Amino acid sequence: MTRNVLRKVKRKHNLWKKWKESNTEIAYLKYKRQANKASKAVRLAKKEFERQIAKNIKKDSKSFFAYARSKSLS
Repeated sequence: MTRNVLRKVKRKHNLWKKWKESNTEIAYLKYKRQANKASKAVRLAKKEFERQIAKNIKKDSKSFFAYARSKSLS
């Protein structure tokens, strides 16, 4: 994951803690908004990672098959 994605996920965790402590509607809405942003960022990062693996399959087939194997075993 990129730094930007990790930052969004960390912010989501921090907002979760704040919401659980205060238990207010505003804190919940902030958390939900950030959770949606983090989910989207993770999804896009995963898509980009898979696109890069597929793009480099001719040069580096080992990483492609390692990734495919990890997805099929789980």
